[in-house]
Amino acid sequence: MFKIRFGFILVLVFSVTLNAQQVINIEGKRFEDPKPGWQGNVDLNLNFVQIQNEILQAGNKFTIVHNNPYRNLMFVNELNLVRANGENLLNNGFQHFRYVNIKDSIIRPEFYAQTQFNQQLAIDFRFDAGGGYRFRMVKRKDFYFYAGTSMMYEFEKNPGLEPKHSIRNNSYFSFDFKEIKNLPVNFVLYYQPDILNTNDYRVASEIRFEFETLTQFSFKFEMKYVYDTYPPPGIKNDFFNITNGVVYNF
Repeated sequence: MFKIRFGFILVLVFSVTLNAQQVINIEGKRFEDPKPGWQGNVDLNLNFVQIQNEILQAGNKFTIVHNNPYRNLMFVNELNLVRANGENLLNNGFQHFRYVNIKDSIIRPEFYAQTQFNQQLAIDFRFDAGGGYRFRMVKRKDFYFYAGTSMMYEFEKNPGLEPKHSIRNNSYFSFDFKEIKNLPVNFVLYYQPDILNTNDYRVASEIRFEFETLTQFSFKFEMKYVYDTYPPPGIKNDFFNITNGVVYNF
């Protein structure tokens, strides 16, 4: 077990992918002023370490957007796999669909549905569906600031526990800072309380830097922090992720 843990630490050092996503950050995947029609990006990573153990880490992410003058459709998919000596360690993934009404440029209704699983966080399956409003607070050439709130139904299954049903508020604010050339910065903060038990809440924050190049490829750095008052048994209340990777934009 020590050897597996040691090898896994090396994976974190070299690839640094530990996707403990209790709260999914969709803000960081939106397209500001998307072009009419289809567009998107694909993010792939593959790492292999062999010292005394064989450790494989692989993942894929893609975002697809379709935009017209009346509405915006977005689909996001992410899957991650970490295996050590043939044993699955940190499998996780999610799929997210969102519809945004864009007739009003300041206040926009939006509706969404999402599925998620995460072996590391003892989430066998989670389904969220809801709707609310997104508010444009500031929009300049190199700086955007948004806030939003919605109500969502949540169904969750955890190992050895009865399925859980809840109604949560999902509030957030985010900003994009692009005044430094070729180094855009994105930050988002989420707050998700159970409206029937406000002592049950999640707080999540994420900051992302993307080092742009003269080609369609760029390099990214992400840091995430999450606090959950009632995680599944055996799971810590708080944790953070650090991720490095390469992004291809089209």
